[in-house]
Amino acid sequence: MDTTSRSHSQHAPTTGDFTMWQPEDDWTVVVGQHIEIYEQGKILDKGHVEDVTTNGHVLWLTMEGPQHRRLIEKTPTRRVKVLHARA
Repeated sequence: MDTTSRSHSQHAPTTGDFTMWQPEDDWTVVVGQHIEIYEQGKILDKGHVEDVTTNGHVLWLTMEGPQHRRLIEKTPTRRVKVLHARA
């Protein structure tokens, strides 16, 4: 029997939808991935990560629509959710 006591907050953020998934904190690993960007728990944008700066503070997101490419800067309130690969 495991008697180790752990709070939920140690494993995942507790704001909004973040309780159901773990945000990717290291943006350098999301190049080539389909992602959603969240700002304070609300979806800001989604698309394909074209490139990321070497320090992981900025990414270039490509998407469909009138604005095809967008620069996203990492802030303390922004979270990246990596979406499952599309078949």
